Amino acid sequence: LFGFGAWTFLLARHSASDVAPFSLLAPVAALVATWLARGERPGPAELAGGIIILIGLALTVVPQPRARWRRARTIELGGST
Repeated sequence: LFGFGAWTFLLARHSASDVAPFSLLAPVAALVATWLARGERPGPAELAGGIIILIGLALTVVPQPRARWRRARTIELGGST
């Protein structure tokens, strides 16, 4: 219920392309929820998978500084991207 409400809330305020990458958090949230609610401890493979998901999400969502610099420099020089 929380996930559906949060998804609807975000889609009402942001474009789908901005919100869609966060659907990757569903398995990580389930892993954490079962750990908190049922006391199940994740195994090494599950932890590694969660970390890989979080790294991939960060690489997708966080803007790359080099790309921003290149774009700003191109605009400054009067060129197009």
